[in-house]
Amino acid sequence: MTALIKNAFLSNKTIKIVSLILGYSVWCFIGNLYVQTMTQNVPVCFYNVPENISIQAKPEVVTINLSGKRSSLYTCSDLALHINAASLTPGEHRIAPTSDQLFLPETINLVHYQPLVMSLTVTNKT
Repeated sequence: MTALIKNAFLSNKTIKIVSLILGYSVWCFIGNLYVQTMTQNVPVCFYNVPENISIQAKPEVVTINLSGKRSSLYTCSDLALHINAASLTPGEHRIAPTSDQLFLPETINLVHYQPLVMSLTVTNKT
């Protein structure tokens, strides 16, 4: 009986299955610890815009570099740069994007963004 059990555990098929399971487990564990970077173009969006003003942003798209775990980066596919327009007055404004305006999860870091400063033109509607 013990020889039968010993042969079953040491058979070529059993060793292949166990090594496959262990290899996949190690690959998943190591893959989630690895920090990756991702470059993405995000649009500039405004909220709390008063009805009597119009806003033009130059550029309308910001290129950002993010770093974090692969599983966390997959959740960042629909990002946008959100700017509160309630405090903007008519005229020229220069704004530097921040990670708070992107609403990033805590596990994701904003590494770099291009351009470093955006130009906003706020005008009254006539």
